[in-house]
Amino acid sequence: MSVGPAKRFSPMFWCGLLALAVPVGVHAQADLSDDYLNPTPFELTEEFFLTLTDGIFAIENTVQFSGADEPTADVDFFTLTVDPGLQIDRIEISRYDGSAVSFFGFGAGLTLAGDPSSGPLGQQEFAAGALGYALVGNPLVGNNLLDNLADGDVTIDRNGPLTLQLAMNRRFDPDQPLGAGTYAFVFQETGSVKITYELSFYASAVPEPNAMLLLVLGAVVGLAWQPRRRLVDVKPYHFRENSCFQATT
Repeated sequence: MSVGPAKRFSPMFWCGLLALAVPVGVHAQADLSDDYLNPTPFELTEEFFLTLTDGIFAIENTVQFSGADEPTADVDFFTLTVDPGLQIDRIEISRYDGSAVSFFGFGAGLTLAGDPSSGPLGQQEFAAGALGYALVGNPLVGNNLLDNLADGDVTIDRNGPLTLQLAMNRRFDPDQPLGAGTYAFVFQETGSVKITYELSFYASAVPEPNAMLLLVLGAVVGLAWQPRRRLVDVKPYHFRENSCFQATT
């Protein structure tokens, strides 16, 4: 596995990501996990985020044909934990070296609900618990994949797993960032070739509300909710002559 900043990342980021990509028992140059129940963990902490250039970090790796009966199958399973105060605004496939298409999906939590590379049953289990999935390849390089993932888009060449070629109701809003929490990912090659891919995650700090703006909004709301005073029509008083006060002659 190669986890790298390429030309747009600083040396500080490279060191930080290598440190991040070494969970217990896994060497930085080892392949990502092939076991969906034990994915390779990554964590986006505030300290790590501060080392990023433009908030971008990338994971680069190779995968090859995967299936239940393939002894050389190579599937990538990993998790990304986003700490509170941070968010993922964009997931981009920034490199794809191969002529086929690959399957990319994710769900919420430490593991996926199923292994989509294990056959129809695993695909159904995965699809039932996934937040999103899509087929990706050269036509999508440089694109934000959140829309494709939200739509369950396996129609890039209409060659995706049959059990996944059903319309999926959106389970997350692709126009909103992915907030704090742990997300499990899978990247799987669907053709009989080995491909190299790079996924770029665009992170940012959650915007803090402007204190002055909150004060102004509070004042406006307060004025709007003030009870209206009832206007009373005060008629002028006309003195009448009273016999008590009449002058005597």
